[in-house]
Amino acid sequence: MILKKFRIQLGAEVFLFVFLLTNISTFAQADDPDCKPHPLFSNFPNSYTMHGGCSSMDFGELDIFENDEYVKKSGEFLSVRYQIYPNAKGKFPSNTELFTNFINAVKKAGGEVVRENIGSSFVHFKLKKGNDIYWIVVRGSSGDGQIISAYEIKSVRESLMNQSVVVTAEEIKKDIFSAGKSIIYGIYFDTGKSEIKPESDPTLDQITKFLKDNSNIKVFIVGHTDSDGKFESNMKLSKDRANAVVNLLVTKYGINKNRLQADGVGQLCPISTNSTDEGKKFNRRVEVVLQ
Repeated sequence: MILKKFRIQLGAEVFLFVFLLTNISTFAQADDPDCKPHPLFSNFPNSYTMHGGCSSMDFGELDIFENDEYVKKSGEFLSVRYQIYPNAKGKFPSNTELFTNFINAVKKAGGEVVRENIGSSFVHFKLKKGNDIYWIVVRGSSGDGQIISAYEIKSVRESLMNQSVVVTAEEIKKDIFSAGKSIIYGIYFDTGKSEIKPESDPTLDQITKFLKDNSNIKVFIVGHTDSDGKFESNMKLSKDRANAVVNLLVTKYGINKNRLQADGVGQLCPISTNSTDEGKKFNRRVEVVLQ
C-alpha cells in the first residue's frame, strides 16, 4: 500500500490526513498554470485544477444551508474546479472517500459541517481562521454511479464590503444635525489592529470636507467593536482606532486637534445583534458625534 497525504492549510498550521491507495496514477497531469489550487486545501489525490476552472470576486455570494434554510453568505469569493484522474487500475474515488476526507480535515481544523449530503455529492462547511469566517461548499460530479470524476470548492471569506460609493460630506452633515452623529463604515483596519488601511482615504476625505465646511463645530470620534474577544481588549482597541482617526485627520488632513476628541466604547453600543456574523459587521464601526 502507498501512503498519500491530504491536507488543509491554515496559516502556519498544516493538518495532514492519510489516504491508503493501491497505486498512484500513472497519468502525467498537472494543475492548470492559470488556475491555482484553493488556498485552504491541497489537491485530492490524482486531481488537478481544470483549464478555466478558477473564478474569484472581491465581493460575491454563496448559498449556505444554515438553521434549516438556505441563506446567502457574502464576502471575498473563490471557486476552483478539479478534474480527478483514475489510478493505475483505472479506478476513481467514491463519494464517501472524497467527502469523508474533507469532513475530517475541516473538523480537525476546528471547523464544522453545516449541511451534509454525501449521496447528492455536496457538503457545506463553516471554518474560522483567525477572526475571518470561511463558508465553504464542496460539490462533486459523478462519473459512473457513485464514483467522483471531478469536484469543485467554492468559498466566501466574510468581510464588510469596501464601499465603492462612500458617505459624502453632505450626508455626514445631515446625520450630525438630525441625529447628533454619523455612522461611518468606510474606515478600515486589519483584525485586532488600529492602523488605518489606505483604502480608507475616500471616506476620510469626506469627513475632512465636512469638518472644513463646518469649521465652527467640534466632534467626538468614537470607535466601536463587536463582542468577539475580551471586554477590556475591545475597549482598548476601539479607543486606539479612534485615536488613529484623529491623528490622521490632524497630521494628514490639517484639522485643528482642538476640534476633535477620541474615545472608544468597545462593544457597549451595538446597533445590531452580536449573535450572527452579519450583525457583527454592523457593530464594527466608527462614529462622528457632535460635541
